[in-house]
Amino acid sequence: PLVLAGELVYVGLLGTHPRFQKYVDAQEAKGSRTDGTAATDETLERIINALPEKSLQRFEVLRRRCVELRQLALEIKDPGNAGSAPPLESLQLEGLDRLLWIFLRLLFTQHSLERFLEKTSADQIHKEVERIEARLKRVPAGTEDPQDQKVRKALEDNLETCKARLANFEKARDNSELVGLEIDRLENKIRSLSELAVNRQEPDYISAQVDQVASSMLQTERTMNDL
Repeated sequence: PLVLAGELVYVGLLGTHPRFQKYVDAQEAKGSRTDGTAATDETLERIINALPEKSLQRFEVLRRRCVELRQLALEIKDPGNAGSAPPLESLQLEGLDRLLWIFLRLLFTQHSLERFLEKTSADQIHKEVERIEARLKRVPAGTEDPQDQKVRKALEDNLETCKARLANFEKARDNSELVGLEIDRLENKIRSLSELAVNRQEPDYISAQVDQVASSMLQTERTMNDL
């Protein structure tokens, strides 16, 4: 958990990094975006390599849809300049890229929690709790025998640890469900914003909507850092 928490805090710094924006929108990346450090590149690469194919495909489909809808918005607005920069290029693309980055982090968090749940058995922990409780019953609570006191103390400490493990497992299971819901919610938000670019050619309105969604995800980012 400490390693995972440390990595999530570290990768959280990557959200607005130009290299990530270049990855998210490679076809439309401009030379003004500077190259990132080797460490940042390696971190992003680790996330991409760690995700299962299904999660990567889900992210790529969403990213590609945003690019296609931006292009469609440009063609609707100005068919003669369909090959130039999208109409939102000078607006809040950084905000939309940030939402895509949060989406990718959510997928990574979900994958990490699923791996933890797969490698941890609640049934085994329950059985261990029952086994320790049974042994405790065989050791007198008020014994004055030094050996019995040591045995009972060791069993009580082990029982407390097992109960903490069980609580951690249940919390991870609840968090996994929450992250799954947040992934669905953000996916629909991003789709809605990209579709908005086609139906409404109002830069200020679209920019405000992107900012609003980004602000609504602040609590989600805090939750991921807590995880």
